[in-house]
Amino acid sequence: MKWYKKVAVILCNVVLLNVANQCLATTDTITYTKNNNNYIDKIYYVESEEKQEFLNNLERKITVDENEYVYVDAQIENKDEKYIIDIETSKTTILSTNIKSEIIETLGKTIEYNKDNYIGTYALDENSIIIKTINNGYYDQLIDKTVEYNNLEKNDLDLIPKQIQYKGRVLDLLNTSWETTDTTNIGNVEVPSEYKAICYYATKERIYRANTYLVTANYVGTAEKKIEKPLKITITYEKQIEENGEVIEEKYNNVIFGVGGTTIIVFFGALLFFGNRVKVYNNQNGKWSYLGKVKIINKKINLSKFQNKEITNKYRVELTKYQARKYNGKNLTICKAKNKVNYYVRNIDGNCDFEIRI
Repeated sequence: MKWYKKVAVILCNVVLLNVANQCLATTDTITYTKNNNNYIDKIYYVESEEKQEFLNNLERKITVDENEYVYVDAQIENKDEKYIIDIETSKTTILSTNIKSEIIETLGKTIEYNKDNYIGTYALDENSIIIKTINNGYYDQLIDKTVEYNNLEKNDLDLIPKQIQYKGRVLDLLNTSWETTDTTNIGNVEVPSEYKAICYYATKERIYRANTYLVTANYVGTAEKKIEKPLKITITYEKQIEENGEVIEEKYNNVIFGVGGTTIIVFFGALLFFGNRVKVYNNQNGKWSYLGKVKIINKKINLSKFQNKEITNKYRVELTKYQARKYNGKNLTICKAKNKVNYYVRNIDGNCDFEIRI
């Protein structure tokens, strides 16, 4: 990439970073000391749907009073307001059973509540179930049958049964009609000689209707209404240990808008010269200690000059956003004396810092 294209890219990034920083207004900044380390908490209020974008664009380091602080933690608090009310209702129904388990199954153990933006669930209070028996009375049912008797010599009721068995019930004879089925001549007179009896039998049976049951039950519960508020995000930065009493800073954000003419040319010349330098940290006593900067040369980072400052073989290398984009998808070789380690750069969120042992 030509040098002037690099200048244009860096200038655009600096402008965008300044605009972004102005858009994310903090409501409070807290400075404090913990375990002999100095920290700064910056508090932001961010809409839920903008949370991920905010975190992706988060500053990994800041400068306050010429001291460098690096990002160590982000705490996200849900500040939504919740209002809870008690809810109660009852249900009354008529059922054909008085068995409690069947009643509960029919009533249902819960009822959903959704009113005036309150959402909740009623729960059945099983101890509140009241069962009242409903006596539905009875009715009389007629059971009847018609029977014919043939070949009777005379129309005499003594020849007819007064009761019969039908469907397991005793039916009484209630009515009889006679018909002549044959005649004979006595002298010159024709007289009946054979009869048929048509008999109607009947009785009444009392049928008792099944009882039903009036069931009343109470439901109780709570309902909640939530008012969404912006998330409270607290970003914690830790002050870095200075090298020989000072920390070298690349003060892009504040300088770019205050310089002009020949100074800008000098500034960007220096920026191109120093812009390929990475920050190096060593893990000392359980925390990252800043050692200094070293230039990337031919995709190599040589840490040999820091050997006299290291306590452990665990290093952290911090690339700038420009470097993360430049070397994204490429291997960097990290050297120290005769030791070498390769690291594959993945520019995921615009930043890239990685840990190695060498």
